[in-house]
Amino acid sequence: MNKTYLTSKKIALIGIIIALNLVLNFFLRVPTPTGFISLVETGIVLAAWNLGAKGGMLVGGLTGLLLDLLSGYPQWMLISLVTHGAEGAVFGYHGKDATPSERALTVILGGMVMVTGYFVGGIGLQLLNHVQLEAAIFVSLADVFGNLLQVFAGVLLATAINFAIKPMLAQVN
Repeated sequence: MNKTYLTSKKIALIGIIIALNLVLNFFLRVPTPTGFISLVETGIVLAAWNLGAKGGMLVGGLTGLLLDLLSGYPQWMLISLVTHGAEGAVFGYHGKDATPSERALTVILGGMVMVTGYFVGGIGLQLLNHVQLEAAIFVSLADVFGNLLQVFAGVLLATAINFAIKPMLAQVN
């Protein structure tokens, strides 16, 4: 049985990425009618590509939860925990040695996880507010484009940053 453990260096790096991701997202976010669009994927992708699925899942879930809590959107916290956590796990599925085509596939699949998670979660929140199903679907559909844009922008920024920090992160792994 091959078990992988998080070393103290990796745990510290995960904490640093979460903190930087929170700071980045407090200064660069666009409000929407139901929440906001941010660059949260940047940190999730960096963690996933450099620390694997477990690192991506931890950074994604914890960043999503904390960002919603601290931004005044606590109704989204659990949805963000699960959605961004799953997204980070998918992004990091092939680990740090992924080929470009494997990374592209995980970006597409991870993006689909995020967009679908928020679409379904948004419908659920609207239904809890006693909105009719058709209206709940319509409201959630309105956020799909913004969520796709969020994934694209986050991955693009993470790709650029990853080239600069990859040598430094190699010391941690």
